[in-house]
Amino acid sequence: ENMDLIYKWATHVISRAGATTIAELLFYEKKACLIPYPYAKDNHQECNADAVLEENRVIKCLQTDFDLSVLNSFLA
Repeated sequence: ENMDLIYKWATHVISRAGATTIAELLFYEKKACLIPYPYAKDNHQECNADAVLEENRVIKCLQTDFDLSVLNSFLA
């Protein structure tokens, strides 16, 4: 229930790429692996993720490509 506290505790976040989530990640300056929901209308989650890729803390991985090697490199 207390997302503020959870974001403050987190060092890394793995998440979908909804606009509100991205805003929260940027606000809390968290390192994030964004996995856009592939069935989102007009592919808007992938567009959202692409819009923040210039942030050094954000990477994008398509759901079909996410595996243990992606997770390991993200957490390294």
